[in-house]
Amino acid sequence: MKSLKFLSYILMKKQYLYLLCMVSLAFFGGVYLEYNRPAKYEDFLNFSKGIIKTLELKIVLSEDARACNLMQIPNIPSNSYLVIGHFYGHPSISNENTLGKLSDFIFQNKLNLKAVIFTGDIFKNPSLEKWELLQDVFNKSNVKYFIAPGNHDVGIADGPARDIFKLSFKADYPILLKDKDSILLIEDTTINNWNLSTKSLNLIQDNISAKKNLYIFTHNIILEELSIVANSRVGKPKMLNSAASIINGLEKDYNKVNIISGDTGAHAFLPAYSCYLHKNILSIANGVGSRDLNYALVINQDEIFSLAF
Repeated sequence: MKSLKFLSYILMKKQYLYLLCMVSLAFFGGVYLEYNRPAKYEDFLNFSKGIIKTLELKIVLSEDARACNLMQIPNIPSNSYLVIGHFYGHPSISNENTLGKLSDFIFQNKLNLKAVIFTGDIFKNPSLEKWELLQDVFNKSNVKYFIAPGNHDVGIADGPARDIFKLSFKADYPILLKDKDSILLIEDTTINNWNLSTKSLNLIQDNISAKKNLYIFTHNIILEELSIVANSRVGKPKMLNSAASIINGLEKDYNKVNIISGDTGAHAFLPAYSCYLHKNILSIANGVGSRDLNYALVINQDEIFSLAF
């Protein structure tokens, strides 16, 4: 037993040594290119970030966190919620087509959708005109939609982006939805330092039901265990809550707790979705990026599926 523990220790040290070597190589290579071939410096910097992050994910992110085990489905069943994170990263989007394939996708599936929930960063550079285009799609398709805003949508403090957002959407956060067997809470974590607000925690407490499933939708990843897969660190505190502490024992008072966040997947070196399971609390980070195959999430009959998108 001791020999196995020692071997495991050596292997872990070896992985961190690889990471240290890569960081050192990136640093000295970057210094050389910055002063001698500045045109290549930006490409090298992005490449190095990708390699380092890939190694970091393999070392830090546990096997349980990498194994989502979400069943992939080919189509959206009736009475489903569709969840889309970091939408502006989708490859179908261009300057001429700011909604990409979204309009056609919503109209094709409108009869099967209870609602669409965006987990933030719908537009990279939002404007009143873009928000009106989004509203028009859902008004014409007669599909409900909700937004857990991201830092690109509203910033991380009061300012023009948040003012424009509020002109288009009058909702007060958090938003609470009640379904037959589920309670859905949609939070704005951009003004709560990546955390749930006191009001959200009170709503979770006030709606306890051992027969209900609780769904929490955020843009920012609110668990420390999954924060490594976040697209950025904008507004992040030094330490987030752990899965064991965030609900403060309320996992016993709900059938299942599902936390779905959208701030991931923007870069090729980040997974399209990652999961972390603690008891009956499942946290999923899912976002769209410029990869060939992206995924949205589908919630149907209290199960969560992945769908090529």
